[in-house]
Amino acid sequence: MKAYIKEKFKVILAITIMIFAVCALIVSNEIRAQMLPIASEELKVVYCEIDKEFCDYTGKPVENDIHRIIFADKSGNRIVMYKEDFKIVKYIDNIEVGQVKVEVSLDGYQETIVIEDAFTIRPKKSPKPQITNATRTFTDLILEEVHGADGYLLCKSKDNGNSYMPIKDFKSGKALVYTDIDIASNEVYLYRVMTYKQVDDGFIFGEPSETIKIYTPLEDPKITNVKNVSHNTLRVEWAIVDGADGYQVYRSDKIDGEYTLLAEISDGMTMSYSDSSCECGKTFYYYIKVCQKTDEEIFYGDASEVVSGKTTPEKVSLRGTVSDKETKVTLTWKKVSGVLGYEVYKNNKLVAQIENPDTLTWIDSGLSKDEEASYRVRAYCMYKDKKIYGSFSTNFVKEVVIVTNYSAIVSGNLSSLMQYQGVPYVGGGTSPRGWDCSGFTQWVMKNYYGVNIPKSAADQGRGGKTISLTDRASWRPGDILCYTYGKGSKTVRHVALYLGNGKMIHALSEKHDTLIQDVDFYETWDSKTRLYTVKRYY
Repeated sequence: MKAYIKEKFKVILAITIMIFAVCALIVSNEIRAQMLPIASEELKVVYCEIDKEFCDYTGKPVENDIHRIIFADKSGNRIVMYKEDFKIVKYIDNIEVGQVKVEVSLDGYQETIVIEDAFTIRPKKSPKPQITNATRTFTDLILEEVHGADGYLLCKSKDNGNSYMPIKDFKSGKALVYTDIDIASNEVYLYRVMTYKQVDDGFIFGEPSETIKIYTPLEDPKITNVKNVSHNTLRVEWAIVDGADGYQVYRSDKIDGEYTLLAEISDGMTMSYSDSSCECGKTFYYYIKVCQKTDEEIFYGDASEVVSGKTTPEKVSLRGTVSDKETKVTLTWKKVSGVLGYEVYKNNKLVAQIENPDTLTWIDSGLSKDEEASYRVRAYCMYKDKKIYGSFSTNFVKEVVIVTNYSAIVSGNLSSLMQYQGVPYVGGGTSPRGWDCSGFTQWVMKNYYGVNIPKSAADQGRGGKTISLTDRASWRPGDILCYTYGKGSKTVRHVALYLGNGKMIHALSEKHDTLIQDVDFYETWDSKTRLYTVKRYY
């Protein structure tokens, strides 16, 4: 039994020794070098773990710390060495841009090993490009030269730095200035530059420079108007600038004086600003700037052109009444703020100077019934001893009152119409101040015959009693002669008033105004006209 156990123990021992031998063989495939009695020239560098893969050029020797080296022998066995297993003997080519070699000695080996391309000296990092001019259509950039570089690659990003594309390759020795014309208004662009050195058939690039960001400006703002609102208020109006986040309004009392910030507007859709701090009669000068906000900053673009405005009193709102059998005119108006008084004009002549701003009425009496009078009023203030006037009110007109002798009219006496020769032709006009052809005939029918007729020539040609077109003996003074233009037309375009004895009076045109002509001569004088019908309204 003892013999059996002894024999069994030998078998187990043999198996254990065999297992340890196999494990030792596996471990030996990667072991510290000093345990292997082989020559260093039989080792090949597989990997070098170094402190920095890239070092910037300084003009001085560059050194780098190695942490681990992995070798392979002729049999393919990998050997790992750590910092305590080797020493750096020297660095080779470690001043200029290029690949640096490192010579190391290994513990347990007499020969040294040179590690090729241990790390790279790259060109010095370039300063970031400088923007010398940025507009809506181009950007000017300038680069700074870096010692020892063979060239510079200028890159641009349109997506806030997510990707960069090269836009210009500068060779060393050339002017490092570039104008980028691939620019749009209201955009963000980033630029950076990379120096490079040509080594053999390749290039070694330096670390990218810091980026420079530009915000291209918006369109220049434009003031469209500086409008007088009242005696102390000017409204500055401008066109909206696409992309604007707001505006600044500046003001000065001299065109070449010092401009101060008057208002800061935070709404890009605002189109005006009312300046209510103005002195009446004084001229002020304005310009605006457009605001552009980014994630980081607020930019204000170039100033608009200067536009001026002057405050004047508001326009008088005038009303008038005629009384005392058409011989008295009473004018009234609303009070105008900030004024010293008012001036009253009759037929374009100054007739009253009112120096009390609270006086809001004026009376003109003793007029004749057949007198036509036109009135208007304006307010004034003072600036530097000079009167500053507001706009004239609209005219109030006392019209002529016709005293009609109907017996004379029936007998064909319309001689009083002769006085209206030369009255201006005014489109749409209906009074002796100015009328068109149908306005004249309508006025005559109302004031001489007491008959209201339609305003338009076409309607006058359709109404009334039709008189024989060919039997002129049947025509009477006061009949309306209706004309068409063009052959075949049946629409009345012009009217005239028959005076008798082959004569007519009509408001012809802006060139000829109101005049008297022979009926027969008019059709030959204007060959396009054709007498279409004769109408009687009385």
